[in-house]
Amino acid sequence: MQFIKLFSIKRCGLLVLMFSLAACQTAPETIKQAEQTAETNEVQVPLTEKEKLLQAPNYYLQTSASDDAKAAFEKALTYKKEGKLALAKQHFTNLTLQYPNLSGAYLQLAYLAKHAEQSTQYLEYLEAAVNANKNNYYAANELALLKREKGEFSEALALYDSAIASWPGFAASYINKGILLDLYLDQKEQAVAVYNTYLMLVPEKSQSYRQVATWLVDLEHQLKQRGANENG
Repeated sequence: MQFIKLFSIKRCGLLVLMFSLAACQTAPETIKQAEQTAETNEVQVPLTEKEKLLQAPNYYLQTSASDDAKAAFEKALTYKKEGKLALAKQHFTNLTLQYPNLSGAYLQLAYLAKHAEQSTQYLEYLEAAVNANKNNYYAANELALLKREKGEFSEALALYDSAIASWPGFAASYINKGILLDLYLDQKEQAVAVYNTYLMLVPEKSQSYRQVATWLVDLEHQLKQRGANENG
């Protein structure tokens, strides 16, 4: 009987040990499964409209350039910032020869031509910048402004749309497109939507926000008046 009791105790002890080992072996897997379940059950907070625009793909920034090209560009840009415009122009020109697809160099040459009031060169450099990289939304926006000044409204609108497609978070193209739709194309309903998108992207305390908000109030008043006249 003592042997049986002793055997039973040993067997119970062995079973306890086996269950303990099994528990140790399965515990990490159980924890892992619980963590995965928790991750699955996490509430996904939807992005705001502003976040969607700002986090949209920026195709211009995805453009690759060699380290040598970047270093040469920064050097030329430094000359420009220091007011050494002739030297800056020389270096940017060299960049366009060495790296024909580096649209930023053409854009900087356009800015220099604008500063020097060289209107023909200004247009040529802007067009070269857009041709070198259609996703350069800075160049597209600048060229659109020039097209608008020349009365080429359809071309200007297409360029604004191109700039926005390259990165939907680029606020400048929205305000410029809104002005084009509002004042030049008399497409005021569309202008309202574009102005509202601009307000979504800029700080509420900024001067441009207050200005465009004022435009919107006036524009919505015009639309109400237009609707009343059409119905009257």
